[in-house]
Amino acid sequence: MLWIHPAIQVLATLLALAALRLGLKRFTALHLGGRALFPWRTHVRLGLAAASLWLMGFVGGSMMARWLFGQAFATPHGRLALVMLPLVLAGAGTGLYMHRNRARRRTLPLVHAALNLAALACAAVLAASGSALVRANLLG
Repeated sequence: MLWIHPAIQVLATLLALAALRLGLKRFTALHLGGRALFPWRTHVRLGLAAASLWLMGFVGGSMMARWLFGQAFATPHGRLALVMLPLVLAGAGTGLYMHRNRARRRTLPLVHAALNLAALACAAVLAASGSALVRANLLG
């Protein structure tokens, strides 16, 4: 049961990286003068799946931490998850807004990208600190 949180978070991060790869095509076309077909729906599906799984993992991780440590955000790992949470919510929110209200935009896609890149950076640090927690509490 304790392996569910790390597994969900790894899957979410892989999906987010796939969405990022597609988003880079759009960025290149919008801001660097490149030309590329942008698989909009695939990007949206991957992004929503990643955000949903990250949020599920946040809830599951909070429950695990409360069970293991008696407190949900007692570790630096948990506190960084609290930083990542609004980034994921805002990244998904801006993405959904653009999906539902299609228009030519230059600034909001950059904000969307920055939020999601920051969330991915948090995920990378959380993966490192999470692997230390796994070694200490699940393998130890």
